[in-house]
Amino acid sequence: MWGWGGSNTKTKARASNSFPAARASISRAKHHTRSEQIQSYINDPKLRQSTRKISNDPNDATFDTVFLTKDHATLCLRVFVPRSVNTNAVSVDFCPAPIMTLIGVRAAHPWLDNRMRVTGFQPILTDDHWNQSNLILGQAVCSVVEHLQLHPPTITEFTDEDLASQNNPFLNGAQPPPYTSVASVSKAHAESEEYHIPFAFPAVPDSFKELESLTGEEMRAMIFDDAAIVNFFASNEKYSTHTDLQKQIEENNLKSAEKTLAQKDDILALNAEVSLLQEKLKGKIAEYEPLERRYAELSEPPSKKSILKKLNQARREASVESDNVAEKLISDEVTVDEYVKDFMEKRTLYHDRAAKMERLQHS
Repeated sequence: MWGWGGSNTKTKARASNSFPAARASISRAKHHTRSEQIQSYINDPKLRQSTRKISNDPNDATFDTVFLTKDHATLCLRVFVPRSVNTNAVSVDFCPAPIMTLIGVRAAHPWLDNRMRVTGFQPILTDDHWNQSNLILGQAVCSVVEHLQLHPPTITEFTDEDLASQNNPFLNGAQPPPYTSVASVSKAHAESEEYHIPFAFPAVPDSFKELESLTGEEMRAMIFDDAAIVNFFASNEKYSTHTDLQKQIEENNLKSAEKTLAQKDDILALNAEVSLLQEKLKGKIAEYEPLERRYAELSEPPSKKSILKKLNQARREASVESDNVAEKLISDEVTVDEYVKDFMEKRTLYHDRAAKMERLQHS
């Protein structure tokens, strides 16, 4: 399921089907219970290695499956298996349709809505579709994962830093990361965010009495109707408290923005001053750098090669000067005594430098 390194004609052929895994042999003898559906998911040979339950709550049935697309992007599909509503019209064994959502990312794909919820896979659109399909959950998740693998969504943004960090090194057909490295896609990040919230948000209630009279189909229809959701919760005390907190945050943000705008002139003046100092600093650095290089050259001990070169040049100069003294004698420009004095000085200097060269060469 995870490999994209080689050619797989069977996989390519299956990519043209709407629901690849759904083409497997499906039992139509009876509907599967919720427990059987979950077991088929977590024990699926293709999914179990990269699937983990996100909560230790035994009553919660929310799972994350990490997978790698053919474009080498690491994504995470969250699957929630809701409990059945026990009414006269619904059997206890009835399993509502699972809810699948791509988390930690914003992307565009025909199968995803603007909330990143999977709505393009027909068998999970409604409870009736789900039970009429006779699919088991493992096959359904496999179908969605394989479709997103073969037809990757166009990713616009990774909203989770942990998941974003997983999408750098997996190139050239690499295997997906171990689940433990991305299991905190929402949990760890949410905890770190929650720690800094300065408001006492109301706790999420364990149950909603207003929902007990609704059927599963009515509740599912309400999920897709934003206006119905707003009207339903408008009379809820928890919702009102949350709305009041939201207004309080907006008012505080407005006050903070007005305070910042009041300091705009001071900030701009300070910014201009800093910019001027930066330009002066650049000029000083430009003057300092050549002086620093010159200082390093002067402070560095001369090499043996450079000393020999200078000694040889000085030896030649002394030889030329002694020859010039001899020419002056021939042309009667100097007396014999002056010649002897100057010539001895120049030749002595010549031999002294030649001796130093010889000694340095053999040191």
